[in-house]
Amino acid sequence: MKSPKSVIAADYVSGARFSEFADRLVYSYLSAPLAERVRACGTPALDVASGTGALGRCVDDVVAVDISHSQLVNNPLGRRVQADAERLPFTDGAFATTASAFGINHFPDPVATVREMARVARAVAVITWERPEERPYAPKVTVLEVIEKHAGRARTEAGDLLDRMTEDVGSETALGRVFIAAGLDVETETVSVEVPWPGAEAF
Repeated sequence: MKSPKSVIAADYVSGARFSEFADRLVYSYLSAPLAERVRACGTPALDVASGTGALGRCVDDVVAVDISHSQLVNNPLGRRVQADAERLPFTDGAFATTASAFGINHFPDPVATVREMARVARAVAVITWERPEERPYAPKVTVLEVIEKHAGRARTEAGDLLDRMTEDVGSETALGRVFIAAGLDVETETVSVEVPWPGAEAF
């Protein structure tokens, strides 16, 4: 049986180019509140589950880490490390801040990951999706409908898995529990971010 990490990492191999477009058109906007927190907490910063760099591009003096080689290849940051977030290859206190933009729902053990992030930095900041969504994001619904029409299903195995894992961290209360279980003080807030819709042709 394949592990959740291997399923997710394999999915990102085929989706790396799509991730670049998604970062520019969607995630660069969604990551902005987290980038602001990282700048306030200080650098150097570690961008955990950095993907193709939506968060890292918004912060100076940052190192990208991701388990997926294909994501890092498409990440423009100068300092990139392939590693598992549950076993970061850095010394204690190596960074001022560790942050993860929409990565916390990718970890089978989010508590262990947050604990490891806290080991290498004095501040930990994450942003994730709210679940259940107050109202579905219309462009996302449209894109998924088109994919389902042509591919027979809207979600990959990894997408289904991530949806389920997001339920465990998709609210202020749930995320707060993760940080408390990791032995950290916690401050949470729900933010709304306006993302301009450029039309499906932009993808």
